Amino acid sequence: MATPLIIPDVASLPDFDGHDLGATKWCRIDQKQIDAFAAATGDQQWIHVDRKRAEKESPFGTTIAHGYLTIALAPALLPELIVVENCSQIVNSGIEKLRLREPVPSGGRVRLGASIKGVRR
Repeated sequence: MATPLIIPDVASLPDFDGHDLGATKWCRIDQKQIDAFAAATGDQQWIHVDRKRAEKESPFGTTIAHGYLTIALAPALLPELIVVENCSQIVNSGIEKLRLREPVPSGGRVRLGASIKGVRR
């Protein structure tokens, strides 16, 4: 894991346009976390929470993490890649063009890769 890019302030962000931030360390997603996410969101689909049925009926042979669970890890992982100093708050305005390329099985690992593709006011 690399040291996060330190940006001194919001006004300096345009100076880093196009900068590749690299990738975070790997983060394991276990069944306990999947179950907690299911409880918090009400998404109790069997493919996420029913281990026995998933072993028998799922093409993955096990339960899989919710797509939104993997997305929800981004704010926790992003500080490994970038820190904007002298800033009172950061607001997430959404994610554009996001694709979930493959399911994450229970016990699987994910990591966040990012780059600064554009800076706008």
